[in-house]
Amino acid sequence: MERVNSGFALDSTYSEIQLDNYNRLDHIIEKHSVPLEILTALAKSYHTMHILDFTTDHVVEFNSTLDIRQFQNPQLDVQSQIKQIFNNVIPKEERKRVMTFMDITTLQERLAGKKSLSMEFIGLFSGWVRGTFVPMRYDQNGNIQSVIFCTRIIDEEKQREEKLILKSNTDELTGLFNRHAYEDAMKSLLKNELAENIIIVSMDLNGLKETNDRLGHLVGDKLIRGAADCIKNTIGRFGNVYRTGGDEFVAILMLTYDELVPLKGEFKKTCEKWSKDNNLKLTISAGYITRAHHPDLSMYDLIKLADQRMYIDKAHFYSEKGVDRRAQRTAFTDISKSYEKIIRVNIEDESYEDLKNFTDLEAFDDSLNLTVTSCRNYYIKKGYVHPDDIEVFNNSFDINKIRSHFKKDNSVMRTFYRWRYGDIFKKVMAEVIPASENY
Repeated sequence: MERVNSGFALDSTYSEIQLDNYNRLDHIIEKHSVPLEILTALAKSYHTMHILDFTTDHVVEFNSTLDIRQFQNPQLDVQSQIKQIFNNVIPKEERKRVMTFMDITTLQERLAGKKSLSMEFIGLFSGWVRGTFVPMRYDQNGNIQSVIFCTRIIDEEKQREEKLILKSNTDELTGLFNRHAYEDAMKSLLKNELAENIIIVSMDLNGLKETNDRLGHLVGDKLIRGAADCIKNTIGRFGNVYRTGGDEFVAILMLTYDELVPLKGEFKKTCEKWSKDNNLKLTISAGYITRAHHPDLSMYDLIKLADQRMYIDKAHFYSEKGVDRRAQRTAFTDISKSYEKIIRVNIEDESYEDLKNFTDLEAFDDSLNLTVTSCRNYYIKKGYVHPDDIEVFNNSFDINKIRSHFKKDNSVMRTFYRWRYGDIFKKVMAEVIPASENY
């Protein structure tokens, strides 16, 4: 049979191995009736190509490279030779995954009903590679007797793929991750156990609509880019930042609460400096939630809580800056979306006003004195609070404790207890938040 140059590098070092391979190749071609020109043509389009003959338990090289060939040993059986080669050409962290793919004892099952079987991995000498098994010959019982294993370098393909993925996950205006990337991140976080040092930051750029209306959308875009830069250069150093809407941002960080405290101050100063340098007011309302302080909450609940904190911060911003009441009311409406019941309490005389009520809550007896204490006792009497949580519920709405707390600072008071919904009790979170008279 006339030999065709199939890409072998016949040097003196490997001439003995190559001669043995040629003899085995002749045997494979004759046994399987595969024309040499077909194998030659195939070999030219691949980085490497070997035939794994399970009847003789040998590996036959048809096309290879020096980095692979130096670890080949024709005297070894197929599985041993695979192990020797891949233990030397695959990074340690990739070996378990690759060797599972290369396991010939499961190949018959994995190839059942398929024309080929492929996997992508990284080689120490070649970069990204796609390895493929192609069945070559079956016995009369349908068992695989030999396969072609070939590899192709796909570094350029991977680079193009990564660029496309990056583009699809990047917000064009700011360069931050976009909503699509945020949703993918959330899916992953919802599936896996959360690290204790995860911190969620929900952010909203203040005054974008007013800037767009007064100065135009080009200036508004500049404000959005400025906000993104300030977030990225401070908060973004500790995790990923996403632009989830026109003026909305979310950061998922990995740091401790002690590290977060100075970061808040740095973030505020960075925004102030940007405002001064650009002669354009930039302020960002933010809500920070640390998982360490809420170990029982899911990722979804942490995000929801961060949004609530952000809306409260926005409402305070409007109140302190004397912004018109329509804007303050908008902030309150946003806060309301995250709560099932909202009451405004006058801590001086203990009176209260319902601002949002449970949809399934029975009517409150109008003959009762409308005070926080009477309201609290009424809910307990009607069985809305789980019996085991009555003490916690009472403490949460103790007007004297509320007064004492807000004399010291304006931080949010937060309590968890179980509330009755129909025939079952569900864990709820109650918060007492300092409020402006304007919302």
